[in-house]
Amino acid sequence: MTMSYSEKVRELTGNERKFLWSPVANVNVTARVLGKIDENDFRNAVAKLEKRHPLIRTKVRYQNDRAWFVNGDVPEIPVRFVKRNDDKQWIDEVMGEYKTPFNPFTGPLIRFSVVLSEEVSEIIIYCQHSICDGTALVYVMRDLLEIAANPDMAIELLPLPAPLSPENLPEGSDMSGLKAKIRDAAMNSINKKWRQNKITFDQEDFENIFSAYWQKHEYRIIFLEMEAQETNRLVQACRENNVTVNSALCAAFLGAYKELNGSFKGNKRSVAVPVDLRRRMKPEAGDVLSLYVGSILCKYDYHLNESFWDNTKRFHQLILKDMEKTNLFEIFHNLERMDHTMLDCMVSFAPTAKYVTPEYSRFQKLNSFYHDKKNMAIKMSKKFAGALPGMVMTNLGRANIKDTYGRLKIDKLFFLPSTGEDFPLALGAVTINDKMVVTVNYVEKSKESMLLQVCDKAKRQLQ
Repeated sequence: MTMSYSEKVRELTGNERKFLWSPVANVNVTARVLGKIDENDFRNAVAKLEKRHPLIRTKVRYQNDRAWFVNGDVPEIPVRFVKRNDDKQWIDEVMGEYKTPFNPFTGPLIRFSVVLSEEVSEIIIYCQHSICDGTALVYVMRDLLEIAANPDMAIELLPLPAPLSPENLPEGSDMSGLKAKIRDAAMNSINKKWRQNKITFDQEDFENIFSAYWQKHEYRIIFLEMEAQETNRLVQACRENNVTVNSALCAAFLGAYKELNGSFKGNKRSVAVPVDLRRRMKPEAGDVLSLYVGSILCKYDYHLNESFWDNTKRFHQLILKDMEKTNLFEIFHNLERMDHTMLDCMVSFAPTAKYVTPEYSRFQKLNSFYHDKKNMAIKMSKKFAGALPGMVMTNLGRANIKDTYGRLKIDKLFFLPSTGEDFPLALGAVTINDKMVVTVNYVEKSKESMLLQVCDKAKRQLQ
């Protein structure tokens, strides 16, 4: 089917396509708000968000192996209200969201829920990772509450988010010389082998792996919450030791994990620290809904014979050095050189097809694909999984938004990044009103007891 110009928003990048079909690549930001939410004002505010964020009400359409965000004939953004019974009910609602797949071909790729009471409510924004990151959802939360508090306000449409593709990346961020030639030769070889044994997938294939995966797993969360006094005390201690709160969080969790489980081995010794690229692009990307995350990988071993603050200082210095030498945009150049149809399945179908059992409609296709050891997507998936770090710490820091919107006040924010069984420690942190919440996110119930102990030990180090 040919798309009209008015439907096209923009083409997906390789980085966006690698998340599009993954059962676990979804991101959540939840706000606990004080005050009464008017349901009509809230629904109207959600509807108006498309006047602010170009990608918020889109779907995906494929054309000759290229994928496009399009905005024609997309259903309204879902909004759901449920009666609030207690402080933990919103967690059950989020766990339910994880068991409900998005359909990229119909859209939209975002949903809103409100766990509602007269005095306290939780606003849940649940979004597919291909169009968002945690920072983006904080901005969407801000805009939503601002519009709800001021229904007649004029809404400024933000520019279409520039994709993280070569033409928009900083000058000098790509490889050059011999290194570039070696990379390009290797990528051409990978693409050639993939195309010789290429396989494509559709929504039914995705719903098979999605259902099979979530029958075996359940999204779970452990919380480390710090009230304002505790957060301010930690900030002061970090200043006195010339480190960041993020470095202290990383060291605390790594030390606690090592005490209980021993050292990470091999590539799991790496710590991934995501970096917001909005302000690093030229021109800056602004507060738009889109995926703008790079990361730094740092190899680090916590020394149990050293003090917590000595460990934190050493980690902090390693991160600073890696920040100086890491080209945060190189990965995006590399992904654009890889066949995007392979990216569609490398981190989604390749690692999850094994969960599909004979009663599923696409078992034969997915089982055959998973056991095809010569398939380049399978090979690359294993290589990708082998390079994953032992810990990912995504700290959004102090939320760059107000805490009060009309009669509504944000009490706390909760950030739940995407995760899976390949990440021993997947952490999300955000602070508002001087209250910091760290979430430990996992999908295997067998890890619960150990991770509760890790979280408890980490908090004692931070106090």
